[in-house]
Amino acid sequence: MGQFPTEKYWISWWTKEEPENVPFGYHISGSNGAGEVSCCAAFEVDIEEAAWRLIKHFFPDFTPRFATLRPDDWNPGGPVPGGNRFEGATIYKVTYPEALRMIHELEKAKEVSSSEP
Repeated sequence: MGQFPTEKYWISWWTKEEPENVPFGYHISGSNGAGEVSCCAAFEVDIEEAAWRLIKHFFPDFTPRFATLRPDDWNPGGPVPGGNRFEGATIYKVTYPEALRMIHELEKAKEVSSSEP
């Protein structure tokens, strides 16, 4: 992850969409009866905003639920807030500059592909 100190977060949001090609693992933990599902993901980031920027890019209709700071030795395959288990999960590690660069590159690629005949 480079030279930045990082922290681990368990993050959840509501969404109506389930996009393809999301680079981080996420778990659908339920629904709210309004056509939205509750998604959760584990992140290790230099600042919390890095995770939210990526979530916003891949889930543009999202509504934040929570971001819970977890201890350094936390493993998302173990118990998580609410008592569920996120089996086989990995923690997505990204810094804020890396997240912005990834989003920029994806937007650029989308522009190029939409301008091709």
